[in-house]
Amino acid sequence: MEKWYPGDDLVDWVGYSYFGSPDEEMLIFARRHKKPVFIAEATPVQQSGNLYFNADLTDEQVAKRVWSNWFEPFFQTIEDNQDIIKAFSYINANWPAQPMWINNPTFQQVDSRIQVSPFVTTQWKATLENPRYIQRTNQ
Repeated sequence: MEKWYPGDDLVDWVGYSYFGSPDEEMLIFARRHKKPVFIAEATPVQQSGNLYFNADLTDEQVAKRVWSNWFEPFFQTIEDNQDIIKAFSYINANWPAQPMWINNPTFQQVDSRIQVSPFVTTQWKATLENPRYIQRTNQ
């Protein structure tokens, strides 16, 4: 990454995508350069090597498994790295319903819409009640 880095005077944030797991190299890089991290896109992908597993939150059993296998580690990564992770953007989408992703093996079994699972909705809201997360104000 250092070869392509334009310099601290030109970079405000470091960003990466969180699909399967945290990018430890990027976190180390951000600390080295004293830059905040933005997880620019995050969605639950269940992957082991080249195999992809069901991450369709419309199935409540799958949703509970995905919560423990993806969401909990995701929020733990944010907690463990709160000195540098300052923002994230969650992709709340039914991936295979979108033509550009329908044949992509990574997203064929990913419906990451929080609202389709009562369990995930409850857990999500409870997690985001933590004062660490900025809440939208009703105006």
